[in-house]
Amino acid sequence: MYFKKSIYLLIFLLSQIQFIAQDDTTKLAFVSYWSIGDSYTYKITKTGKRWRGEELIKNEVESYFSKFIVIDSTASSYTIKWSFIKDSLSNKEKDSDLSIYKYNDVIYKTSDVGAFLEIVNWEEISNNMITMVNKVIEDLDKDDNRKFRKSMNAMLTIFSSKQSIEQIAFKELQCFHFPLGVEYDLSKPILYEDELPNMLGGKPIKANGKVYFEGVEFDENFCVMIQEMEIDSEDMKRVLMEFFKKMNLTDKEIKKSLKTSTMNIRDYNRYEYFYYPGIPHKINCTRNVNFNMSGKENKKIDVVEIELMY
Repeated sequence: MYFKKSIYLLIFLLSQIQFIAQDDTTKLAFVSYWSIGDSYTYKITKTGKRWRGEELIKNEVESYFSKFIVIDSTASSYTIKWSFIKDSLSNKEKDSDLSIYKYNDVIYKTSDVGAFLEIVNWEEISNNMITMVNKVIEDLDKDDNRKFRKSMNAMLTIFSSKQSIEQIAFKELQCFHFPLGVEYDLSKPILYEDELPNMLGGKPIKANGKVYFEGVEFDENFCVMIQEMEIDSEDMKRVLMEFFKKMNLTDKEIKKSLKTSTMNIRDYNRYEYFYYPGIPHKINCTRNVNFNMSGKENKKIDVVEIELMY
């Protein structure tokens, strides 16, 4: 099984088993047990595919290696440095002026049990990213500048807010920490209400989630957990209406568009995790988006994969 590969981690876990052996096999607690100086190296792979109708119009893959380093620990929180290993970037990423991994390590905080709280240096990251985008735009001639500026507005939006940087630019951190800080009931699937950030501003988007377990190895403190999520279709109509209003459509045009427009977002996330000491072995987070507007179908699939390097 997966834990067979984790020799050094397994030795550590077995040496601590007398302190964390779990008698209750109906529940499982994901709690971080980290110390200052703890360090793990991960390979991150992000894949993005887009379709317009049946035509594949985008197929991008980027990857990098990063170190998860605990740089501070208090009674109420941990401070983590997500440090990019620059030499691990592909030539394309090294050469790109827009590479988000080119200049910044990420400093962020978690709760005392490992739940993600916030990126501390988000403003530094934001300023550097916006500066890079604007520099690229300035280097273009005037005709290209106007065209490129329109296409880059979305990226500038992502780099301009703390929420967008945390939820979109560094989605891998959300995936990494999602299970932590919760005690799960293993006897049945856990159904819950979730919320997605609304990048248009205003109320978040309602969603319905489910968590269940494929298997648990209590002796090895290892498990495979599945999380599924689907947006609330009625609440999505509200967001679409907000979007159409921002496009300055009339009420008549909005009603017509809503009749023919749909958006479905589904997540399927698989976590192979050492719930003690709170370190993932492998995570795969997949988001499927299907969007139909005025009879035009669009589809995209985004995948974030996090894999521990031994």
